[in-house]
Amino acid sequence: MRTVTNRWAAVVTGLALVFMAGAPAHAACDLDKIETFLKDRAFTLAADQKIALYARRVLRYYDRNRMTRNEVLKAMRSWETRWPDRIYKYMRITNFEETDARDACRVTFNYKFIAYDPQRDRTSAGIGETSLVIAERGANGVLRIVGEWGTVKCRGLSKFESSRC
Repeated sequence: MRTVTNRWAAVVTGLALVFMAGAPAHAACDLDKIETFLKDRAFTLAADQKIALYARRVLRYYDRNRMTRNEVLKAMRSWETRWPDRIYKYMRITNFEETDARDACRVTFNYKFIAYDPQRDRTSAGIGETSLVIAERGANGVLRIVGEWGTVKCRGLSKFESSRC
């Protein structure tokens, strides 16, 4: 089991990691556990399934603060309506650190995406980056998303195919 035992800084590209000595991380910041959680996040899940991964209260969801799980679900459904045909592929973690919150960590990862809207005959493709704040919740320490935001790093089908911006 790999655990993050310190804070780290990413070089300007955000891809190379430099570890510094420090105190043991919280259980929620176990890198193996987080990677499994991200893969289980399954970009293929519908909003009605994925919402179970979120805390009852979400401190940040993209450009909005302090949302309930139902408000996050409504935003997810809206996204699915705009882009009904989607393919997302998890790529890799680019940043991983403990937060100031108890038993929480922030993880940033890249993914490839293709989204298509048949009504508008529009396609969007490229590479995105998402940051999640993940915390242990409940008596059994289940991981839940308490914050999420992200951006598109680069657009275009060629970027999706090459996996590089």
